Amino acid sequence: PARNPMTYKEQREQAQRQLEDKLSAPSGFAGKQLTSEEAQIIEGKGTEAPGAGEYDSFAPQRGYFACRKCGLPIYSFEAKFKSGCGWPAFDKCYAGAVATKAEDDGTGRVEITCARCGGHFGHIFEEANAHDKRRSDQRHCANSLALQYIKDDPPPGTAAETTLDLSRGAAQSMPVEERPAAAPQVAGGATVAPRAPAAPAQPPQGGAQCFGLDLSRLERLVSNLERCADRMGPG
Repeated sequence: PARNPMTYKEQREQAQRQLEDKLSAPSGFAGKQLTSEEAQIIEGKGTEAPGAGEYDSFAPQRGYFACRKCGLPIYSFEAKFKSGCGWPAFDKCYAGAVATKAEDDGTGRVEITCARCGGHFGHIFEEANAHDKRRSDQRHCANSLALQYIKDDPPPGTAAETTLDLSRGAAQSMPVEERPAAAPQVAGGATVAPRAPAAPAQPPQGGAQCFGLDLSRLERLVSNLERCADRMGPG
């Protein structure tokens, strides 16, 4: 007998699964040799253009995100939410997976890096009640090229999800009461050397921000440049 046509919901679910299959690395992903573009982000602390990353609007219903360089599990699929900032956003990370460091460039931002290999992910922001569908006030603003999606469950032994202690600019991602005085052990067996305390990071002021950019001001600047180009003509 002929199969009944799929409902709209079934079509959406099938398309979602196909996208997850397409973007996923094989099971057991343990990192990769970086391309020059990936290395510029992860090792050179670069930043993708807003809206350009493949994970920006990607909303998986299974799996996790790992460090693209070393393969350490970083975020669950449940941690990802739509923030509208132009980069992938996450509200929690696996405990011990992310290290933080206050930037020394005067912006007040806090950098997030891989606790195993030190690769640059992006920055973290505290935004109370800014988004309805997230589970904490923290927004991990990450580059797509710094992460790798895997559609399978995270490896056995992966720690539970947690928020970061940002009372110090260089806190590690584990509850304060469980943080040892010596260098903490993180998932995968790597050890992170203790860092000196840094000044608390101040949340960015003004409009929607990510990586220190005020998006509303950036949009006005682009609009002004386009008007100037129209007056000058091509060439």
